[in-house]
Amino acid sequence: MFNPSRTFCGRPRWRRGFTLVELLVVVSVISILASLLMPTLLRSMAAAQITKCQSNLHQVHGGFLMYLKTYDTYLPAAGRPPTHSYWFDAFKPYLRDENVYSCPAFQKGKIGYGINHRFVHGERDTGMWCWPTGWYRMNIVKRPAGTILFGDAGDVLNPSAEPEDWIENTGGNVLGYMHFPQTSSFWTSWCRTTGERKRVMPRHLGAKTNVCFFDGHTDVYLARDLVDDWRGDPDCLYDNQ
Repeated sequence: MFNPSRTFCGRPRWRRGFTLVELLVVVSVISILASLLMPTLLRSMAAAQITKCQSNLHQVHGGFLMYLKTYDTYLPAAGRPPTHSYWFDAFKPYLRDENVYSCPAFQKGKIGYGINHRFVHGERDTGMWCWPTGWYRMNIVKRPAGTILFGDAGDVLNPSAEPEDWIENTGGNVLGYMHFPQTSSFWTSWCRTTGERKRVMPRHLGAKTNVCFFDGHTDVYLARDLVDDWRGDPDCLYDNQ
């Protein structure tokens, strides 16, 4: 019977394996291909996180609309217990999955979004931030498609840094709201030094932030572009002017 492991003369025929040099060449080629593909893979994963984040914000906006219907178009509170509950607690009866409050680029199970504090009931702790002194209704929003309602928000560890360099306190409590500057002088003299640390958070690739507007559409912006336009500026997206 023919045995492929032997020659016709009956001598053993040894199968030749890979040499060390050949293995090193293969490993080098694989490493080069991986290094070329890795940036593309990371960008794809970051894009997927942005898409998922925007989907979350859409669902939260659905809870917001149901809340308006239930409470005669009154806007929710940012929330400072025990005086009143957080807005995300008020929306829970209208949401099937509470995980929509967690940004995929943030820690799972933690609130990753904040509401624009300018349009919700709050306390005038400093007199500097322009938050309202009473309850507002939806009819005060003059430009629903041009005014931020929710967005990526977090507790900033280095408030004096540039927006694209803000570092998020992953162990902190977002408290579900975000503050914006009032005037350029206020922003540079107070916010950039010691000010309110609950801000829009550039946690997505390229120092970008997802936001949802009052009309329900979402978009992604550089964090700097959201805070560099002052109140009253036509390009400002948080002041309703």
